[in-house]
Amino acid sequence: MPQFPLDGLTVLDLSHALAGPYSTVAHPVGGPTTVTGAPIKFSESSGQVRTPAPLHGQHTREVIQEILGRSDRELDQLIEFGVVAN
Repeated sequence: MPQFPLDGLTVLDLSHALAGPYSTVAHPVGGPTTVTGAPIKFSESSGQVRTPAPLHGQHTREVIQEILGRSDRELDQLIEFGVVAN
């Protein structure tokens, strides 16, 4: 990875990462959004971003129930008390 000294500090030259690849994805709130692709290339992946970032709270219910194992009732209480957003 290219780097150079700057007043005793080592600074990374990230210009190669800013060169692309870029993709345009349709965001449901922000409209067309330009995003950078993955900085690392894998043999089985294009590295291109095809979906937009999730909305705030979009996966809250799924994560709390499926990954943390909480019930509908427990989740509703967390939302009611303002612990998590829905």
